[in-house]
Amino acid sequence: MGLLENFDYYFVGITTGKARESIILSAKGNEYYPHEFVHKLLPKNPNRGHVVEEGLATFLGTKEDLKEFSSIMSKLAKDVKENSEKYNFKSVVSQTEMFNSYQTAYPAGAAICELIYNQLGDEGLIQLMQANTEGYSEIIKAACSITNLSEQELETKWNETVTKYYQRK
Repeated sequence: MGLLENFDYYFVGITTGKARESIILSAKGNEYYPHEFVHKLLPKNPNRGHVVEEGLATFLGTKEDLKEFSSIMSKLAKDVKENSEKYNFKSVVSQTEMFNSYQTAYPAGAAICELIYNQLGDEGLIQLMQANTEGYSEIIKAACSITNLSEQELETKWNETVTKYYQRK
């Protein structure tokens, strides 16, 4: 990515692309990068937090490649199924657990998007895009309001959404 921005070297973490300054940069070998394209298409919302921002891009963009999407989701599903004391709804949605060889915000947010989409379709996702989702409590408030679920029901449905991607190896 640094070479695309004319740097000899820099480290920004693990990334294969980014959307900034009205352009999409990709290190995937071609210009097709739906995840970053979704970031550019999302309506501006200064109150949209990282989990929902990346969740929307993952659910709407990365899902174009079902193999890649399933791979991302199965990593979180494995963590939730096999180490739920550390990786659970609250820890990954609040981002107290941010990384385990993958960034947990992406599949955690995608699972929120998927459960809202399954319940309310595009209208639910539009409401989520426009909501204040800056932090954990705002995400819970918005998702519960959109879905008419209690926090416990939301957590249960989120767990069901995530763990359906679980693949025993």
